[in-house]
Amino acid sequence: MSFVLNKSKAWLLTNGHKKLSPRQQKKFSNLINRRGNNVPIAYLTGHKEFYGLDFIINKNVLIPRPETELLIEETIKIVRQLATRNKPIAIGDIGTGSGCIAVTLAKYLPAVKIMASDISKGALQTAQKNARQHQVLKKIRFMAGDMLRPFISKKIKCDIIAANLPYLTYDELKNVKYEPKTALSGGKMGIESIERLLMQSTEVLNENGIILLEISPTQTKMIDFIVEQQLPNKKVMFIKDLSGRDRVVKIK
Repeated sequence: MSFVLNKSKAWLLTNGHKKLSPRQQKKFSNLINRRGNNVPIAYLTGHKEFYGLDFIINKNVLIPRPETELLIEETIKIVRQLATRNKPIAIGDIGTGSGCIAVTLAKYLPAVKIMASDISKGALQTAQKNARQHQVLKKIRFMAGDMLRPFISKKIKCDIIAANLPYLTYDELKNVKYEPKTALSGGKMGIESIERLLMQSTEVLNENGIILLEISPTQTKMIDFIVEQQLPNKKVMFIKDLSGRDRVVKIK
């Protein structure tokens, strides 16, 4: 109702006597019916709040989750620790989707250099819209391509790689109806995209660079093993979300 009338929820509470026009009633009823079919609210309204910012959301992108805000917090923390350096800190956001990670970091960390990639043309267009809306379009370099391939082909190096890659297993993906499955499918074990990124990261990550990834709490042992094989000189740390589950892996 708030969306249909373009009014705040507080306004609705104090104006309950107001009547809807036939057009508003029709729109409201249509949204209620679609919500009854479990269409996510973000797809109904075309918007989702993330880290205090409003993002345009559509069928091309994953709906930003509160869990991903932990990835933002950790990235900001690391950037502030490195702030004494003379050159800008370069951050790569891989599989940017709606651009919620890249745009949020550009908004809250004005001095950093941010690059964002995605294989989906529709996702990149959405991310650029969000960057434009938050006035950070000129601060982010958007690139089309799979994982770190655009970085490798252009010989771009990063101090930090931050990503929320697909990490659902095939079985978990069966329950997904509306969100783009390419943004969620991590293969049979849910770890394929993360493994590919870690393998490619050696060509992109600067010396002493850091990787931050959102993960499933069930994947910690597999990630430990992959890092040991692909990045033997790196250490792994798992950061818990508000539910006490391992949600972000820090590879340093």
